[in-house]
Amino acid sequence: MSQKLLCVGCGEMGTAILSQVPNGHFEITVCKPTPPSSELKALIHRHITDHANAQDSYDVVFLGIKPQQFDEVSTWLPEIVSDNCLIVSIMAGVPLHKLKARLNSENPIVRAMPNLAIATGDSLTGLFTTDTLSQNDKNNVAALFGKDARQLWLKDENAIDAYTALHGSGLAYYFLTIESLAAAGHHLGFTEDEAQKIAKQTCKDAAQLLLANPKLNAMAMRQKVTSKGGTTEAALDVLLGQLPPLYNEAVKTAYKRAQELKAS
Repeated sequence: MSQKLLCVGCGEMGTAILSQVPNGHFEITVCKPTPPSSELKALIHRHITDHANAQDSYDVVFLGIKPQQFDEVSTWLPEIVSDNCLIVSIMAGVPLHKLKARLNSENPIVRAMPNLAIATGDSLTGLFTTDTLSQNDKNNVAALFGKDARQLWLKDENAIDAYTALHGSGLAYYFLTIESLAAAGHHLGFTEDEAQKIAKQTCKDAAQLLLANPKLNAMAMRQKVTSKGGTTEAALDVLLGQLPPLYNEAVKTAYKRAQELKAS
């Protein structure tokens, strides 16, 4: 029997998550004031524009709204959260104690931090809860975010902010790296399309090599592909003094911003 899932808000990230839900696991209702995209419409069973049209009870309520929308949603959501309902939030900066207080809820709540790569079915989602989850709750979390290998349960809630800085925002760091490499290739005479193709494939090659050699970390793989006195070493002489400190500062800044959002 399908579990009843209510998605409160469902933008690009919510759509990406729903695209990987196993067929038949959920009966999905989306509550959002605007019409669903054609992609989202194909994934759900029901769209409602207002909570007044919600049903009596759901097995899971998924909060896919922006953090600044939570105060308004919290005025009516407790009315439709049944006793055994699991609440899942992907809102950055809204901690568990605020979720529980505003929803006046004893229900189990899970905070999750995916990124858009979840749409590929091969991503990693950071998760945190202070509640004991039933087996049914665990099955529903797995249906949303993938089974054990696709879940990383974090040791404390502060780790959600660190995970946001490294993983949630991390795709953009790699996209910028590819963008920069493609621009460098274009300056060397490749067309923009050729340079993009080369840079994308090189990133894919690096990831595949790391995944194919789980006993070697990135530093070991970098050393493995670097010949003394060669072209790679010459390039790394430029990068090593500048890139690691820049990444460290960028991730620290993202982490600080996540904590600022939590405090606001």
